[in-house]
Amino acid sequence: MRISHKHKFIWISKPKTGSTSVRKLLDRFSNVVSTDERPLHHHATADELRAAFAERGWNFDDYQVFICDRNPWELIGSVWKYSKFNQQRRPFWHPRYDASLPLLSFGEFMRSPNVWRWVQEHHALDRFAGAQPWPANLHVYDIGSQAQRLVDDLSRHIGKPIGELPVANASQYDPADLKAFAEAFADPKIDAEVRKAFKTSIERFGYTNPFTPA
Repeated sequence: MRISHKHKFIWISKPKTGSTSVRKLLDRFSNVVSTDERPLHHHATADELRAAFAERGWNFDDYQVFICDRNPWELIGSVWKYSKFNQQRRPFWHPRYDASLPLLSFGEFMRSPNVWRWVQEHHALDRFAGAQPWPANLHVYDIGSQAQRLVDDLSRHIGKPIGELPVANASQYDPADLKAFAEAFADPKIDAEVRKAFKTSIERFGYTNPFTPA
């Protein structure tokens, strides 16, 4: 999350959508940078920020709000690779994470109700952008196809070129990972759950499953 009172923008960091890269790009233009502490934490939602603004006497509606989305099938694969859930169903940042335990396979990751519920709760666009219809000052971009448009729009809003988007925290997959994605997403039940959980994103950007083509 980044806020500029001077330039009147808010950047909402939806996880695994290039959020770290955009935060780095906006650092020098921001008055408020996120921390691990709520309410102004790294992945604060629009609803959380609106409430925080009201508490501080700031007018949320005076700011242009920017947020990125991502193909949900790719996002889920990236979440699995990054989070390193172990057999206790804990990600690596959990305070009681045991790194000696085997990791969940992607199939186990997708078929674990608690893990899947966590994925939906922390990565669906609706959670970060808020209920629809969205206000006119909220702008949503697909990081895969509209990254340059995001940079161009931010540059115009700020009034100067802000530079190129850096690459940070990009996941790397081996052939076994890609095979696991294809096998899991070919399961009709899993495919239906992805389409339901990420319905807003799929309808907005026309995302399709890149791992198991129809």
